Amino acid sequence: MKEQPLVSVCIPAFQHASFISECLESVLAQQTNFAFEIILGEDDSKDGTREICQRYAYQYPEKIRLFLRKDKDKISLLGRKSGRTNYLENFRSANGKYIAMLDGDDCWLSHDKLQKQVELLEDNPDAFLCSSEYLMASKTPEKDLSGQFTFTPRFFPKDRLDTMSYSGHVSNWMFRNDLGEFLSSPAATKGPILDLLLFSYFKTKGGLVHWDCPSSFYRKNEKSYHVQKGLKSRNKELFWSAWYQFRYIHRDPIKWLRLMGYLGKKVLRQYSN
Repeated sequence: MKEQPLVSVCIPAFQHASFISECLESVLAQQTNFAFEIILGEDDSKDGTREICQRYAYQYPEKIRLFLRKDKDKISLLGRKSGRTNYLENFRSANGKYIAMLDGDDCWLSHDKLQKQVELLEDNPDAFLCSSEYLMASKTPEKDLSGQFTFTPRFFPKDRLDTMSYSGHVSNWMFRNDLGEFLSSPAATKGPILDLLLFSYFKTKGGLVHWDCPSSFYRKNEKSYHVQKGLKSRNKELFWSAWYQFRYIHRDPIKWLRLMGYLGKKVLRQYSN
């Protein structure tokens, strides 16, 4: 009988043929004293990503659950077709007590990443999210970084997260599998920037535990929309994400006004330089 996974690693993949193998290998290399599953959502790529995912799913049937998405099911956000359905359906398919996120063009840097995060969340029951530092570049570091940095976790209680807008990077997030309210909210399907919406939701659920060494690699993929989009698109996405956070997640008008002031100043600086 297959062991119940403690962690579900959710990986959305789209046009990642050059990177998905490295991503999956970094997860399969994790050394844990618990079972974990890989929820692999392939979003109808045309560059060979789907075929690579199918090979891995065939090779590791006890570990990888592959979901082949269809282009017709994609959600449009601000007039642009997105991969949001893939992310949300991955979350809905997760069986673990905890969910770890990792995009198909990123990877993990240490073989004990999952083990450490589970231990931190188990030791800190008031924490909803566990994050770490990360490395960002266009090329992955060549060696495993386990043991290369001092492991210094810090716990931030829920009441200290008010002024915190982000922590770590989605490539190193692990959080409790309690997303029901978020997944049923219009914010999940209409808010443009998913990680900002998720972080806002996490802050309503509990505290944060973070350690100051990198456990993940965030690839600066020049072909990705996030790298290519211009200032106007970025600002528009930030504005609407802030609105959906206010309307459906935190519902705090003071936070809304404070963020609008920050965004307004940011836009003025951008166009005055």
